[in-house]
Amino acid sequence: GIDETDADGDGYYICTNVAGVDIGSSMNGGDDCDDTPGTGTGTFPFAGDSAAGGGDTDCDGLDCIAGDGTAGTAYSTGPYFVYCATGGTLADAVSACEVTVDGSPMRLAEVSNSTDNGEVQALMGAGEEAWLGATDGASDGTFLWDAGVNNSGGGISGYDDFAAGGSAADGITGQGLTIREGTSPSWSSATSNASLDGYVCELP
Repeated sequence: GIDETDADGDGYYICTNVAGVDIGSSMNGGDDCDDTPGTGTGTFPFAGDSAAGGGDTDCDGLDCIAGDGTAGTAYSTGPYFVYCATGGTLADAVSACEVTVDGSPMRLAEVSNSTDNGEVQALMGAGEEAWLGATDGASDGTFLWDAGVNNSGGGISGYDDFAAGGSAADGITGQGLTIREGTSPSWSSATSNASLDGYVCELP
């Protein structure tokens, strides 16, 4: 049998078999990472998180900043964005973002509208620049959401936040898409081996 008791009453549970071993769950409400009565109430998938708080309140394995739904960033209402202020290259960012939360794979973020763009910037520190999930590796100046294996691979269409000519060919392929807090337009590009302030993950 399977024990699906929600011990802390937060709507999520740790799915265990009769031997008491955590087996995870793809069922709605599974994969709570802390079901301790009293203390685990605020810890569950998509609960939001604060940076460097020494904990992981949204169960994504990352001690980073995430929305809790009050700004529309909850998974139930759209993409769940997580900003990690950890310096590194594009490859570092891709590797860090490809984790699984509540049975679903995360990825380096794809931003498809101005609301999401604003939500991502709201998670970032003043003036910080972070990796998003697109590169122009296939064709100079043409960015695709293809940075990692969990990315969709599609082209950027319908919405972007480049400055005029900001995505134009510049003779350098393999650059990654970046976003900078507090600027408009906020998108630019950087060579993939550049070390930026952080990266943005997303559960689509």
